[in-house]
Amino acid sequence: MRARTVEELSDAKLRQPCRKVLKSLQEHWAGLVRFVENPSIPMEDIASERAVRGPAVARKNFYGSGSLWSGRLAATMFSLFATLKS
Repeated sequence: MRARTVEELSDAKLRQPCRKVLKSLQEHWAGLVRFVENPSIPMEDIASERAVRGPAVARKNFYGSGSLWSGRLAATMFSLFATLKS
């Protein structure tokens, strides 16, 4: 895949959006394959994604979440609960 990226980038006719994506792939290659080199690193981080999902989904369901005061209250409460949980 890495060789194919280099090959594609050498094409002068490659459009700019594709070139941008391939350059980003080259820049982040080490991080993208780190889990292959070290099997103890999980390919996905489901636990942390689930941890932030609750507040993200809940803020849409709270009554009055469109107001500034309720947003501040929710942020304060999430922070407080996270502190107590640790």
